[in-house]
Amino acid sequence: MLSRLPSLPWLPPPRLPSPSPRLHSRSRTLSSSPSPAPAPPPLPRFLPCIGLEVHVQLLSPSKLFSPSPTAGPFPGANTQLSPFDLALPGSLPVLSTACVRLACAASQALSSELQDVSVFERKHYFYPDSPNGYQITQRLRPLAVGGALPYGAGGGARETRVTRVQLETDTGKTERGAGGTTVDYNRTGRALIEVVFEPDVPSPEAASEAVKSLQRLLRHVKVTDGKFEEGSMRADLNVSIYPRERAAEGGGPPPLDSGHLGERVEVKNVNSLKALRSAAEFEYKRQVEVVEAGGRVEQETRMFDKKEGVTKVMRKKEDMLDYRFLPEPDLPPLVLSELEGLDLSDLGGGGELPEDAKRRLRAEHGDAAGALVDVIVDEGYVGYFEEAAAACGGGNAKLAASYLCNHVFALRNEHGPRWEMENPGAGPMPDPVTARQLGDVARMVGEKKISKKMGKDLILEVLFREEERGADVAEVVEMRGMVVVGDMGELQAMCKEIVEDPKWQATRESLAAAGADEKKRAKLVKFFFGKAMQKSKGQADVSMLQAALEKVCDDIR
Repeated sequence: MLSRLPSLPWLPPPRLPSPSPRLHSRSRTLSSSPSPAPAPPPLPRFLPCIGLEVHVQLLSPSKLFSPSPTAGPFPGANTQLSPFDLALPGSLPVLSTACVRLACAASQALSSELQDVSVFERKHYFYPDSPNGYQITQRLRPLAVGGALPYGAGGGARETRVTRVQLETDTGKTERGAGGTTVDYNRTGRALIEVVFEPDVPSPEAASEAVKSLQRLLRHVKVTDGKFEEGSMRADLNVSIYPRERAAEGGGPPPLDSGHLGERVEVKNVNSLKALRSAAEFEYKRQVEVVEAGGRVEQETRMFDKKEGVTKVMRKKEDMLDYRFLPEPDLPPLVLSELEGLDLSDLGGGGELPEDAKRRLRAEHGDAAGALVDVIVDEGYVGYFEEAAAACGGGNAKLAASYLCNHVFALRNEHGPRWEMENPGAGPMPDPVTARQLGDVARMVGEKKISKKMGKDLILEVLFREEERGADVAEVVEMRGMVVVGDMGELQAMCKEIVEDPKWQATRESLAAAGADEKKRAKLVKFFFGKAMQKSKGQADVSMLQAALEKVCDDIR
């Protein structure tokens, strides 16, 4: 008799035979019992606390303290400059009322409290993109204080509190290439607002949502174009961590003065929503790893490397710059009630907010416009769409929204950059098609006076032309003979001619042989439908043509 082998650690466990079906029923019950559910992953010991500082370039016609134009693109680097932009001796700042008004509109949209008296200061530092060696800003007495920014939706809706909104100047743009480093000062002196938020954002995802909400809000009130890719919005992050058990009542980061937050690390100049989220995620994980390894997070300023997906040290606490803030000697305090030409009466407390506009448009037009409403509001085209919807009649609002999002925006995106290049300083390209024209096109399609394809062709190929800009749509349709063929007899005759064409004999025979195979039959009918639309040059009423073709094809069975 063989002796039992000892259990050896390097040998696999013995393979047991499958239980026989003739075993006791209790054995079968035990063998078929489900395995226990895996334990949930442990909750993280530390949670992130994120504060945002967002720099927003204002859509003003000139710079904050000089008459230099701001609308680009420009014919070349360093072409839109005044003596003050270059800090030439003897040049003095002259405050732009238009910039102040835009900053006030942004503040009220954020429910911030405008301060009648605010003070400009010099923030001193030396860098090649700042000709005068300082930035004009408002740190101690800003334009507005308080307020809140709602973000998220549904059960995840939150808000982040606004600390202050301050007016300040932008810097130039440093470009590094194989031939060396150059500086373009065209951006120097452009008006910015810096929106500083309280450190109460609970996650990287929430930080991205909050900045996206700010972008939509300020676009909606026509304060900025909000283009991260062009530098008109940039964000700084202040990231720290805290123990989970120290979370505020109801969740979220503890108060700043609670003593439970770790050392703050600033991540500078993040220039996209995706990069913002990635930078916050990396910095949060980095700080947790440092603390869990027994280390201590140092106060420092870092930058985010998008290629590597990591933050890198720019300067540590002992290297922090002493900005030597002092009141701007060449500018008196800004007193809103005494500023000549400043009219704040029509700001209306920030006006309608984007989410309110979306709810209202859906209530007015049902859900007919669907997700297109979100695009229209986010692009700042609420007024345009409402004018088009009024022109086309409420029943055709969905079609007007579809033409706007799919065709008018396509024209703007395709031709806008070239137009701006050819017309420097003139601002954004005018709308390719007027709201009234868009509404008339949608109405005529709804009344079956023209087809959907004709409507598309009118927008993309006719009305956009310079000679037709603003023209009456009905006159253009009549002049070009754009008439819908809606006679059923005429359409059936055309379909019969196509189906019986000797060129398509094999296809016709396949249709006859398809019999009850609906999938194969539908494919062949679709082929003939394309030929019929081609023969009608897009002038046939689509639904009537479909019915006429079905009748002709049914006779072939």
